[in-house]
Amino acid sequence: MKNNVEFVKQLVALFTVTKEEGNTALMDLIGQITLQLLQSPYSTDASVIAQFVEEASIDKVIDIVQFGLGRRSEETGFVSLEKRRATFRNPLQLKEPILSRIHLIYSAGYLKDMLPLNFEEDVMSPSILGLYLLRFKFSLMSDICASDGLLEPAFSKVMESKNLRLSDFLDLLGLLNDMGKTIKNSVFPAATKEPILQNLIRAGLFSFINRALECALEEYRNLSNSNKPSEEQKCVDDAIQMCCDVVNCCVTTLPSSRQDLLEESAHSPPRCTLNLFMKAIILVRSNFVSRSVLDVVFSCVTPSPFQMSLYFQEQSKSEDIVYFLVNGRVEGKSPLFAVAATVAELMKVPMEESRDLLPSEEVRLVHGLKLLEVLCEALKENLTNSFVELLTLSDLLSSIANLVQVERRTLADAQTAGLSLIAKCIYKGGPHFARLFKENKSLLERVMTAFLKNTRRNNLLGSSLGHVFGALCDRVHIEKCCIERKQGSPANPYFYTVMHGEDSVSKGVPQHSFEEVLTPLKELYSRQLVTGHPILLEWMDRVLQETPEEAYRAETSSVASTTERGLPFEVQMEEFDVDMVGTPFNRTMEEHSARDALSLSPIQTESDDDNSNGPISVKREREEESDDTSEKRRKT
Repeated sequence: MKNNVEFVKQLVALFTVTKEEGNTALMDLIGQITLQLLQSPYSTDASVIAQFVEEASIDKVIDIVQFGLGRRSEETGFVSLEKRRATFRNPLQLKEPILSRIHLIYSAGYLKDMLPLNFEEDVMSPSILGLYLLRFKFSLMSDICASDGLLEPAFSKVMESKNLRLSDFLDLLGLLNDMGKTIKNSVFPAATKEPILQNLIRAGLFSFINRALECALEEYRNLSNSNKPSEEQKCVDDAIQMCCDVVNCCVTTLPSSRQDLLEESAHSPPRCTLNLFMKAIILVRSNFVSRSVLDVVFSCVTPSPFQMSLYFQEQSKSEDIVYFLVNGRVEGKSPLFAVAATVAELMKVPMEESRDLLPSEEVRLVHGLKLLEVLCEALKENLTNSFVELLTLSDLLSSIANLVQVERRTLADAQTAGLSLIAKCIYKGGPHFARLFKENKSLLERVMTAFLKNTRRNNLLGSSLGHVFGALCDRVHIEKCCIERKQGSPANPYFYTVMHGEDSVSKGVPQHSFEEVLTPLKELYSRQLVTGHPILLEWMDRVLQETPEEAYRAETSSVASTTERGLPFEVQMEEFDVDMVGTPFNRTMEEHSARDALSLSPIQTESDDDNSNGPISVKREREEESDDTSEKRRKT
């Protein structure tokens, strides 16, 4: 095949002739030859695969492969070229030669799907055909996005049509979703991906997604609240999921796209995409779709750790998005408040109506709580007061505490999600959260009552209940560490303390701490904890009795103990003659260690004779001892 570039064309011509003659034996033989050539080692040779994916041959090759696999008629699974082309959609009204390139990609993908074991695509070692498809797709997407008069007219045509329905968006939305998946899942550098997304956004991608998402949510409200998903509901679910996935791809791959979402929220707060995500999380009844909404919100409020050069810029935009979701653009119009209020109402259903949650209600409740937990994690100190007010006005934490007391196994997922939010609020810390739990003592008291009643400690609910009080103990310990760190630091200038609210004039509000929350709780339930959970009681006593100095010393000693635990390992490595010095990772670490040692220790000017008892001689002695030990082991 390497010497004859026309080999596959000749094979296809021979198959065509034998098919006209009706020679099934020879057709079967050609099919088996083709299947063998599409296996290793031939399938790993680029020059061989290139012959199979030529535009003139690939459709006939697919017919030959189907014949070789036993699909010789429609009854046995044969799919003709006409049927394969019938599923193609052309929302951008593309013309030749781009159209033929798309058909070629589609045919190559069809061939790859017929033989998944031959062309199994792997992240670390993708197949030759997989690489070909990926590069060809990227080239095609770049050409489409760079072409004038393709994307923008297509977006405008859909959005300007009268009596707009969700079905008008689906074809173009499917194309955008496929492009987004290709960009997100590929291993190409960011410099290759970003121009494609920039052209899409410049052409009006976010306006199109916003309108599609708005139509999908409107149709979702009109659907019956049935547990059995209909075809219409599945179509709406797919549309919402595709909208979320496209925005998620833009935010994770092109961090500057957060600015476009913020500008949209400033122009039209009630109808912006960020606000629609909040509406979707309390409306959608499918786990998979709710997960997509949760993922895109997480991407919007969490800067990517893999792009350190843009990390601080991303962080600023992410904080602006969190600010909008918590406070909104208009006073009293917080997008997140609707989520908290809806979740609180859903939590009252098992108690007020004495029934279990419907599957659709449980999906909305659990994912709404997870969304609140994501935003709690992303909060900065200047927003904690607003978030606490939001939780207070919606009566959410009180609803969680009441739901936890209901002893019903079917509510375990909802109860666990609520307890996870409480633990996140505690671990987030700060005076505002401390004030919240101090003023509402009954919240943690009801959780403690449920914890003491739960005799099974190995179940999900029991561990979640214990996690709340574990977070409370950790928070008290962290607060004491911070006190010691602040006292041990050099005195700050006056203007610094004023700006940070650390002087007596600017405090205004007393600084509450979680120690004031834990102390009365421990005194109230110490007798029950002695018999039921003595380890937790011991933990509470330890964190309450330790001084800030002891807490700080415990943290620093834990770092030192981590280093000490590595010493026996190093001794054993020397004892068994394992050489780890030559590896690039260890060489780099040694270089850094040597550089740090030179920067921290005084320069030695003594001669080598004077350093006979120095670190070099000690190292040499250790090497001689290890050599002796190794020699004894060899003799044994």
